[in-house]
Amino acid sequence: MSKTSLHIVSILQKLEKSSEIYFHYLENNKSYMYAKKLYDNNNDVFCSIKTCLPIVSGETADSLGCILSHLTNWMCLWEEHDKKSSYKDSDTFVFQNADSFPKDSEKKLMRLYNFNGVNKS
Repeated sequence: MSKTSLHIVSILQKLEKSSEIYFHYLENNKSYMYAKKLYDNNNDVFCSIKTCLPIVSGETADSLGCILSHLTNWMCLWEEHDKKSSYKDSDTFVFQNADSFPKDSEKKLMRLYNFNGVNKS
């Protein structure tokens, strides 16, 4: 597997982790503690995509670009909402975002890089 492919697989693993954290966020009354964990992981995804984007092209670049655009918007909204109050870990943390996660882009990357998930066969 090429270095670029390994980098994309790493991004997909981080996205999978974001999905798991989001599930826990929903299961735990949308708590600030899980919102912070999701933000931190998504920031890691964001940085990884920014590093990788200049060395990819075609469908890979398009898909990463869609995810990066979503994360840019999501992180900005998250940070604006976070500034509104001093949240405790148990507080509910919810903000409005009309831009839904580009699942099709993630699925395309999974198909292109034969990624079935860390905990899947």
